[in-house]
Amino acid sequence: MTKKTTETMSKGTLEIDMIIAFILILFTFYICANIESQTGDSLRNSITLQSETALKIARSYEVLSQLSDKRDNEITMLRLNMLKPHDVSLRTYTGYIYGGEPHSFCVERAVYIKDLNEVGILEVC
Repeated sequence: MTKKTTETMSKGTLEIDMIIAFILILFTFYICANIESQTGDSLRNSITLQSETALKIARSYEVLSQLSDKRDNEITMLRLNMLKPHDVSLRTYTGYIYGGEPHSFCVERAVYIKDLNEVGILEVC
């Protein structure tokens, strides 16, 4: 082989090595981007769930304060039926006496129902 042929083969090998290295680098970036995307989605879902939970807890305090009669956790059926809060259920040991079984995540609060002289669970969804 002549010197020119050896240089040409060397350059050809060098170009193929560079192309393979470039493809491997692109593939590595692609994998890293996918991992980062999945991590971001997981974090976003976690924050959304925590935010939703915090809002429901705050709403449960709001509903309970609207329904309470003088003391915390003491409610009356009269006030519950007058205000008719949305996505709220009240159940006792015998079953639901206001609203119905919830279809989503709810915050449960123990309450005393003055009208019935009974303990119940207020579910705010």
